[in-house]
Amino acid sequence: MKLGSLHRHIKFAIFSALLVVGIALAYFRSRGTFSSVIGAFLAFAYAALTIVAVKAIGVTSGDNLESPVLGVRLNWKNIAKALVCLIATFAWIPIALSFVSDTTAGMFVLLTPPAILGTAALFFISRSY
Repeated sequence: MKLGSLHRHIKFAIFSALLVVGIALAYFRSRGTFSSVIGAFLAFAYAALTIVAVKAIGVTSGDNLESPVLGVRLNWKNIAKALVCLIATFAWIPIALSFVSDTTAGMFVLLTPPAILGTAALFFISRSY
């Protein structure tokens, strides 16, 4: 049985469970239960799982089963590029903190790559639809 042909109530239950897991993940991250690396990994894994579930189950609107919810087709390659930029940003901060000094030049070295990568992520997201 294809996931797209599931009954509406089953789809609702799956997405409700994803919502509950997302709220629990946010709660435990805010309480400091996870280390920063594990917390970041779980957040990205949750986002990937949600994207895969939406793509596999095929969330649609109304009578037209082929149109997406907002009427927008997403370019998944550009979304993947944006995610890579964001992951690189989150990876750069702890690495740079281990060797930069607490000076103006150190802060420049620390914050310039995230600014560039964040701008690139916004660029790729803007081109994804």
